[in-house]
Amino acid sequence: MDGKIIIGVEDDGNIYEPFLKLDQDFIDTKIANWLQDTIYPLPSHLIKYYFNDDGVLVIEIKEGKDKPYYLREKGPKPAGVYKRVGRSIRKANDWTFK
Repeated sequence: MDGKIIIGVEDDGNIYEPFLKLDQDFIDTKIANWLQDTIYPLPSHLIKYYFNDDGVLVIEIKEGKDKPYYLREKGPKPAGVYKRVGRSIRKANDWTFK
């Protein structure tokens, strides 16, 4: 299932003004480095991120085929794998890998 994360908008739909003052190049670099350094297999082809015309950060994520994706430093075990359940994210259980 694909997903979208929107950063810089308050719950009521108004733009969060302090976010607009952040350095977009810095944020772009941080996201690129974070994806490269922390998740395996590398998901960069599944993730598109950009700042829209309002200055809001939009992150679009496509569902990957190389599951499970996991935190590189913890490896492909329950401590490093998270599963989306509805609107929440939960650590994987041992049965996830069977």
